[in-house]
Amino acid sequence: MASMRATLVLAALGLANGCGRLRFADLGDAAPLDAGCTFGPWSAPRPLTELSSTADDYGPWLSPDRLTALVSSNISGDFQILLAQRATVQSPFTAPTVIPLGPGAYGDPWLSPDGLTLWIDSSPATSILSATRASVSEAFATPIVETELALGKPEVNPGLSLDQLTIAFDTLTTPQHIYIATRTSVADAFSAPQSPPSLDVATQQCCVSFSGDGTFMLLGSDLATPGVKHIVQVADNGDGTFGAPIEFAPTLVGNDGTDDTDPYITPGGDAVIFASQRAPGLGSHDIFEVDRECL
Repeated sequence: MASMRATLVLAALGLANGCGRLRFADLGDAAPLDAGCTFGPWSAPRPLTELSSTADDYGPWLSPDRLTALVSSNISGDFQILLAQRATVQSPFTAPTVIPLGPGAYGDPWLSPDGLTLWIDSSPATSILSATRASVSEAFATPIVETELALGKPEVNPGLSLDQLTIAFDTLTTPQHIYIATRTSVADAFSAPQSPPSLDVATQQCCVSFSGDGTFMLLGSDLATPGVKHIVQVADNGDGTFGAPIEFAPTLVGNDGTDDTDPYITPGGDAVIFASQRAPGLGSHDIFEVDRECL
């Protein structure tokens, strides 16, 4: 996995001019699948060993067409954001390469549907940041701290709704708390973050991913197994309240006491990529994927 240490100069890869699949210009249809779709069952978890390493790998993100992946890894000593692509959803990903964001350690990426805004967290300050660029052929500018989201606590794991008007993140506290903030347009600042009491139900919980249609979220929670996170699904009632957490995907239940966490569900709802300690693995946490077909 030495290639993970290589830097990626986005403009040099022809990201806007169709030079192979190494581009952000074709991220697939960002809209949710047809509401009339009936999904089949979730597949068994598949290890994405090409996105994993002997170090810690977290915060996976997957493009709507499932051909571009981002992940945060500390294979080089500090957490950095890595990018990899594949030709088809059945193909392996290319060797990951680093997205250059300047000095610092960065994790848990979320990329906007147009490929122009990257949300991340940082350490050791542990804040929520964003980095932007004018076009997909350019490199990202230096990340900036989103000060309206600062709580004076270690803030991590940003996840946004598809319209980018709602953001969720959590704090590295005991217990962990999930915060949610909203805005009226992408040009506005977010409101003061709030921690909904209905989401404060476990000691360890993190890493919210919103469904494309906004009806539910996925997150990692140790509600059922204290000290060990499972992926749970929580209904969004649309009025600031949320349903009770339920175990997500029968294929993920009973994971032999190992963490399943950091889920990201694609806008179409056809795949979830996540970090896990389950076997087979290479390091502490590795990257896995489950998917389902629209029947």
